[in-house]
Amino acid sequence: MKDGEGGVPNIVNAGNADNTGNVRQAQRKQWFAASAALLGWLGLALQLSVVIQARQERGLDIAGGVINFLSYFTVWTNLLVSLALTCAALNMQRGFAKALTRPVPMTGIASCIALVGITYHFLLRGLWHPMGTRLLADNLLHYVAPALFLMFWWLFVAPARAGWRDALRWAILPVVYCVFALVRGAIGGFYAYPFIDVVQLGYARVFINALGILAGFLIIAAILVWLDGRKR
Repeated sequence: MKDGEGGVPNIVNAGNADNTGNVRQAQRKQWFAASAALLGWLGLALQLSVVIQARQERGLDIAGGVINFLSYFTVWTNLLVSLALTCAALNMQRGFAKALTRPVPMTGIASCIALVGITYHFLLRGLWHPMGTRLLADNLLHYVAPALFLMFWWLFVAPARAGWRDALRWAILPVVYCVFALVRGAIGGFYAYPFIDVVQLGYARVFINALGILAGFLIIAAILVWLDGRKR
């Protein structure tokens, strides 16, 4: 019987081709995730080292620098991004790792890191001019990480079939961060971002700014939900 007669050999060949394609796609996913995760952890490590060095130069304690480092939404989100990419690179399929890398949470993380990049570019970039290690860390956290994670989300994360309820759940993280940042500022006098500096702006203005950021986040989330629906 010739190849393809009756359809059986062709079906087998097609199945083998599909399996090979799936294996290659999985390998590409892991390599992409590993590369992006390494850059993410590098950016966080460099930023922490910059903060600690600056504290030491001023004769201040290192512990306070670590607390300040962890007081930025940029750091919160980059930690989530790097952790999720690491789990994907290692193909971890249990417990927290499995929950974190499901399509819906990954889309929420994508919304948060997109907010980081957009907010920094349009609201914060012009407020300072870093150089050297500071500039490298700055670019890794605010530009490279958002771009790579959004690419990973689009290329390798399965459709989430997310909706508005999911977007509202994702908004919990920015809201929790805002509450944390204001409490942190009220206790220690350190406000991570100028648009939430109660001392300079007052609570009324900070509240308006926070609502604006939240609205921006929901717009970003809505765009990603729309794009998610167009994934193959």
